[in-house]
Amino acid sequence: MNRRAVLTSCAVVPAVAGCLDSLPFTGDAEPVAAPAAIVLGNRSDDAVDLQVVAKEDGTEVYNEVHTVERLQTAKETDHGYPAAGSVHLVGEWLGNFAEYTFEFTAPEHGLERSLDTETAISNGETAYSSVYEGGCYYVLAEIDHSGDTLSGDFREYDHDLAFSDEVRQHVSQCA
Repeated sequence: MNRRAVLTSCAVVPAVAGCLDSLPFTGDAEPVAAPAAIVLGNRSDDAVDLQVVAKEDGTEVYNEVHTVERLQTAKETDHGYPAAGSVHLVGEWLGNFAEYTFEFTAPEHGLERSLDTETAISNGETAYSSVYEGGCYYVLAEIDHSGDTLSGDFREYDHDLAFSDEVRQHVSQCA
């Protein structure tokens, strides 16, 4: 092996290791974005019970089961397009600039999904990123068409999206 290559790689490792401490998800950084709402979606043909567990800074602040209605066909909706069943959750336990963990479970389907504040928000940045400073994200957990996959991610909150009035009224400190 080339001696110069070995010496160069040895010099780079400590420099990179030192830089890792400055990354937001490895140090003592605090989240600068907050969850505004949780949206539960169901694109399958059957209603689904989803358990939602939320922890703020390691303390459980929410633990409830919600029935999410089935996908409605275009013929069943007033607007002529299919519509996923959905439930929008808001509460005093949301909206804080804290570390969150969200766990979603569909027990009858054996499905689980977990997200935390290190999960990317839309474009790959996390709740620690200055891109979202003072802003909101919402949490989406959704059963797919086949009913055998539970996906979940964070999305940037936009007050103009089709959220319920209850969600819009609740969101204040981070919108």
